[in-house]
Amino acid sequence: MLTSLLPVSKSLWSYNPIPNGCIFWSPFWDKSQQSLVYTSADPLRATCTRTGGVMDGQGFTGDGDDDIVTSAAPPGLPTGVADRTILIWFKDTDRTGLQAVFFYGESAALKANLIFLAANSGVVTFSINTQAVTHTVAPTLSEFSFIFISVSGTAVEMGVNGVYESKVIGDTPNTSSSVLYIASRLSAGLYFIGGIGEVVVYDRLLTRAEGDFYERGTEGRYR
Repeated sequence: MLTSLLPVSKSLWSYNPIPNGCIFWSPFWDKSQQSLVYTSADPLRATCTRTGGVMDGQGFTGDGDDDIVTSAAPPGLPTGVADRTILIWFKDTDRTGLQAVFFYGESAALKANLIFLAANSGVVTFSINTQAVTHTVAPTLSEFSFIFISVSGTAVEMGVNGVYESKVIGDTPNTSSSVLYIASRLSAGLYFIGGIGEVVVYDRLLTRAEGDFYERGTEGRYR
């Protein structure tokens, strides 16, 4: 009996190093995620709309006036004080002002999840309402970096390129399901200048070891 030597194609989902608990995954290096309207690569399949920017082999490049937005809250998006973890590969190329990398949870109380880069220094900051915590290590300009942020109540675990810090924030999320913004916080006029390779959201807390595992498993696309 002849055995076929044709390669067996792998599903895109199989390239996610940690699928357990993942409720949103958009790897922009894949062509399926590069249309103006597309569905996220996770099994929950959130519909996303891209309003501009440039797509290439490493992902999405924003020029400071473009954003990627889910048309509605992705199914299973953690709300309230539910545990969550957010992973992002990104490359900032301009530090002249505040830049929003990721945002969701707009509400009357404004107790939203916002990841942004501080002006001039480019340090990674996570904020809820008026409370914010900042990582002490700034990413290298114009090089891809890996962000790890897990939130459980007021406890925040932040990692930048494998350097982790435990923080306590002065407020807890009080959000309802909302649109998820990548590369912008539209309501505040904040955008992102640079590249975003992939964005992942989990409805559970990942450990530092899991963060390292994900970073090692995906860094070949960016470094």
